[in-house]
Amino acid sequence: MAECLYDLFSILGVWNYQWHLGGTVASNCGSPGVTRWVISEMETLDQFLTARGVGSSIEGHTAQCPPESQRIRQLAQSSNAKRLMEIGFNAGHSAHALLNACPEATLVSFDIGEHAYGKIGKEFIDGTYPGRHTLVIGDSRDTIPRSDEEKVDFLFIDGGHALDVACTDIKNCKRLCGPDTVVVMDDVVTDNRAWETDWSRGPTAAWEAARAFGLIKHEGHEEYGLGRGVSWGKYVYE
Repeated sequence: MAECLYDLFSILGVWNYQWHLGGTVASNCGSPGVTRWVISEMETLDQFLTARGVGSSIEGHTAQCPPESQRIRQLAQSSNAKRLMEIGFNAGHSAHALLNACPEATLVSFDIGEHAYGKIGKEFIDGTYPGRHTLVIGDSRDTIPRSDEEKVDFLFIDGGHALDVACTDIKNCKRLCGPDTVVVMDDVVTDNRAWETDWSRGPTAAWEAARAFGLIKHEGHEEYGLGRGVSWGKYVYE
């Protein structure tokens, strides 16, 4: 395991441009106690996407698991964030949740832009939260190192699921964060190996490597079902 982590966090000076997308996530996350907002607001976005003819073609997203979406909202709110950042816009579900949770904040999203429905999601976000969202299209391994964004208060990483991509995202985002920035990694499954999936293995190993090498101070973790889990913490600065 230690050898694997060393190879992994070299810290990915070797660039492997393989892009591995995780496929559609089956939702095992029903929870009757979840705040109704998470469901009703996401239904609004889903209705907008469906009306534009893309509702059934969207990849997995956090709103499919209401307890997970609620946890991400709570973490963003607890950070008193004014500047939010995410890797992985997809159709806009996480952006919608974050901007709603933090009404005084702005959000910059980095997305590879592989799906045409991303433009439709962006249209909804701009109409709902005018002037509060920026979408940067391109491979995050290229766009984040070139970004001149101000430091952010909250970071949500839900980008490429390949091991090298997930590790590189964690590494590259550090300069855009500070010691108090809350960092949340999606698709981390460590406790229940029966819930491991192809799309969770890369982010899980990347987060564990970041912990092992002292890049991240781990603060919490929750799991919700098949391939569904989040870990959070903060960057370590010497």
